[in-house]
Amino acid sequence: MATETRRSAMVIYRTMLCLWEPVWLRARIRALVHALEAKKNIPDSVSKVIELVGSSPESWEKAAANAVVKAAEHLRDLRIAAVADFDMLLNDEGNVEAYRAKVKVSFKYEGAG
Repeated sequence: MATETRRSAMVIYRTMLCLWEPVWLRARIRALVHALEAKKNIPDSVSKVIELVGSSPESWEKAAANAVVKAAEHLRDLRIAAVADFDMLLNDEGNVEAYRAKVKVSFKYEGAG
């Protein structure tokens, strides 16, 4: 069964390559094929997703990193962090006081019992 899936994925991949799509699309298709193959090796699990807001007076990147660092201090088995939104905190004069990043963080769910 796994061999059939791999063969069909490779047929799709080769067919798409023949259509002269842009290089970035070719890379994306290749990544999807590899993800499908890798998915077969991932055990079944459940993840919980929470949303955090990190802030930094310097940049959005540091704001997002601050949210992930704080999550790592309090949660185990972090899986994925995805930035959902950016905004800025402004003072009365309209100057930027802090950059904020809303980050969705997933971690392995371990139910009680």
